[in-house]
Amino acid sequence: EGTSEATAGVLLTVMVVAVIAVAPLIGWLVTRFPARRSDLVLGSIGAVAGLWAVVLLWPGTAPVWLLAILVIVVGAAGPMAMIGFDFARLANPPHRLASAVGMVNQGGFLASLTIILVVGALLDLGSRDADGTYTPAAFTLALSAQFVLWGVAALQIWRLRAQFRDEAHRQPTSAPMP
Repeated sequence: EGTSEATAGVLLTVMVVAVIAVAPLIGWLVTRFPARRSDLVLGSIGAVAGLWAVVLLWPGTAPVWLLAILVIVVGAAGPMAMIGFDFARLANPPHRLASAVGMVNQGGFLASLTIILVVGALLDLGSRDADGTYTPAAFTLALSAQFVLWGVAALQIWRLRAQFRDEAHRQPTSAPMP
């Protein structure tokens, strides 16, 4: 977005502060409303995708205030991803919990690497200015690939949410770990 290094540094710091500030609230919400975990995650996906859409569709350079909102919401979404471990705990018997947690961890890692690869490949295919730098249109195209991943994630969560809610009602959130 053409910000200075100092502004970019402040935005990254704001993102970290958002993670720290929001994580305890998310933990409280998850324990207080265990059957609504999928709603929290779907809301998070919607908020991140919506703000990215606004930034990517903004005519010209997005203003710093909009970028600040984006990094706050993206930062808040980080702790929300940890709910996936709780879904694995609910959906698997105790003797398979370690494998289930490993699958969640590897799934997130694989999704992250895949989107990095796709964004990079699309950026390389995108247009460049006369000096060889990528154009804003190339970045818009490349970063739009994230919507596919968010769509797949939201669809799967939506598809499995009844199962998660049933399990949440059957098991206490403070079940002892094996």
